[in-house]
Amino acid sequence: MRKSNKSAIEKIQNHLQEHFLPLHPNSKIKVKKGYGKNIHILIISEDFAGAPVKQRDEMVWPILEKLPKEEFFQISLCLLWTEEEVPEGVTF
Repeated sequence: MRKSNKSAIEKIQNHLQEHFLPLHPNSKIKVKKGYGKNIHILIISEDFAGAPVKQRDEMVWPILEKLPKEEFFQISLCLLWTEEEVPEGVTF
C-alpha cells in the first residue's frame, strides 16, 4: 500500500533533522505539501552564505538521496537560502 503524503513529509523532515541538522545545527528546515503528491523543502542556513548553488546542493542532496525512492521522488522543490535571501512575504 502506498504511504500517505503526510507520512512522506514527516519521513523527509525527520531524515533531514537526523542527518542535516547535526552538520548545520543553526539551520531551519520546513517540509510541506506541494501540488498533488509533490513535496517542497525549504532549508534556511547561514552555512549557505557565500556558497554557490552547486555547493549548497552538494550539502543537501547526498542526504536526500539516501531516502527511500518512494519519498525521494516526491520532492519537486528544494530551496536552500540564507536568512537574508528569503523573499519578502515567504513565511517559515
